[in-house]
Amino acid sequence: MIVWRGWGALILLQFMFWLIFVPFAPLLVHAPAPGEPPAEVYRRWVTDKQFGDLWIAGTCLASALTCLAMSRYRRSHPMRARDPKTGETTLTARLDHLWYVDLSYWPWLFGVPGLIALALAPFNIGPAI
Repeated sequence: MIVWRGWGALILLQFMFWLIFVPFAPLLVHAPAPGEPPAEVYRRWVTDKQFGDLWIAGTCLASALTCLAMSRYRRSHPMRARDPKTGETTLTARLDHLWYVDLSYWPWLFGVPGLIALALAPFNIGPAI
């Protein structure tokens, strides 16, 4: 069951976006040579096992940066609540969470595994199984 509040659902949606987009980024930057299949673009730079590690690392790091930007934006734009009796306007913090984890913690939850995968990618050079 997915439980969210505020912009919490965007955490999951942006992760799925990056999961789909990150593998196509090298194809956009390094176009294959004429007559060369797109898979050869990847094989010029990394092995098949490293590609998986870099895919996860890129997805997690892009998600971490996106969550950081969302968190900073939501923190800098507090919600305005008006008391109908007194007419006084107060600023309150926005509540954004996914699975009861606040939006401000998600950059760390994506960033740490992304950095670990990025650090371990050069050591994963064995043949694909």
